[in-house]
Amino acid sequence: MSKKEVGRGARTRSEEEGSTPEPLSGDRALEELRARGADRLVKVSFRANRRTIWSVTGGGTVLNLHEGYRRADPELLDHLALVARHPRGGPPEARKARQVVRHHPPLIEALEAIHDTRRPPRTGPNCATPAQQAYLDALYGALNRATFAGALPAGLPIRLSRRMRSTWGKVTLGRRRRSRVVTELALNLDLMLEANDALRLEVMLHEMAHVEAWILHGDRGHGRHWKRIARRVGCTPRARSRRPVATRKDPDHGVERVPPFPPGLSLGDEAPVQGELFR
Repeated sequence: MSKKEVGRGARTRSEEEGSTPEPLSGDRALEELRARGADRLVKVSFRANRRTIWSVTGGGTVLNLHEGYRRADPELLDHLALVARHPRGGPPEARKARQVVRHHPPLIEALEAIHDTRRPPRTGPNCATPAQQAYLDALYGALNRATFAGALPAGLPIRLSRRMRSTWGKVTLGRRRRSRVVTELALNLDLMLEANDALRLEVMLHEMAHVEAWILHGDRGHGRHWKRIARRVGCTPRARSRRPVATRKDPDHGVERVPPFPPGLSLGDEAPVQGELFR
């Protein structure tokens, strides 16, 4: 079972009453589960996994449980015993038991705590000139205000990449302190070419739609939340645009061009640099 299968669900009686059982050792958990009919088990181990919440190995003799189950109450132990006896299929009560243990609130908290300890993803090299960087920051800010009602993170790091070959843009998504975060937005350097002016705006809106879909809905891909946002902001609700694309003749060469600012967008606080950078 993976973390993506974990969500809100039924609570056991002790969780509703607010009591906290003592933590179980592997031997004590084995004793409790065998007493509940899981007599094939010879070992129970607890692991601080990032994704797997339980597994049955050793031909059905070993139950590996996430650390989030250490404080299982008697009712949850009943369900875990059914899981050990019927890891797949089984009677309706076994299917219900698997559902209950997936939704165990202390498990969800433990998974979130483990994911919060991850190192933030590394950002790639940025080949933007200072003028291009100012342009991209201003474009993001203007689109955020005009199209996303200022709901996206202010000051999101944006970079240009000359290493991208088949990708026009991407956002780096993650978690921090149990919150969904976006580390950066990266664009293909070819988007600064004059022939790609329309595509550049399309890609920017596409990636900013990913930012909203992730932060507000936890949608990482091109799912229904992203598609709805894409339609709202005016970009094609597809994984890849069908617009024609121009590329550099030599991928190792840079592009120093600063494109014109899209008409109809207000620079807002960045207005003083308009005459210098966006003529």
